[in-house]
Amino acid sequence: MEDFIKKQFLRERWQDASEKQTQRIEEEESEALRSYQQIKKTVADLPEHISEENRELIKEYFEELQESIQRYVSSIDAFTKARISKTDTQDMTRLDESRRRMHDGLITVLEVLERLLKREGLDTSWRSVIGSNRTRVKEWAQEVTGHISREAERSVEE
Repeated sequence: MEDFIKKQFLRERWQDASEKQTQRIEEEESEALRSYQQIKKTVADLPEHISEENRELIKEYFEELQESIQRYVSSIDAFTKARISKTDTQDMTRLDESRRRMHDGLITVLEVLERLLKREGLDTSWRSVIGSNRTRVKEWAQEVTGHISREAERSVEE
């Protein structure tokens, strides 16, 4: 009987820990999506005082951000698949270099878009959510990419 109680207690503790972990992950996911939606809304609702030239530049960088996110996440997937399939060292090096370039490009686009919006006096609080840590940028991109893909699919259907 005592063993049963211990096992039940441990099972409940593990379940509680698992639920808390799941909740934390969901909160981070929603935070990533909220930050992306904030960028998207800012770009969609640019104030009238911004010159047409700067409006176009901001919109171009937002489109580049979307593309950079997807290119980077695709490069992560390619690298991961190659590592799992034990691809030769030369190909792994090439894929890793490509992944790093895509990551650097994404970070650059984030920084430029942030600067452009700041220069116009617009909210860039989303940048602190994404952070500057390379791992956090990676996690953010991975969370957001699915959302971007679904948006693109819906726009094609319309």
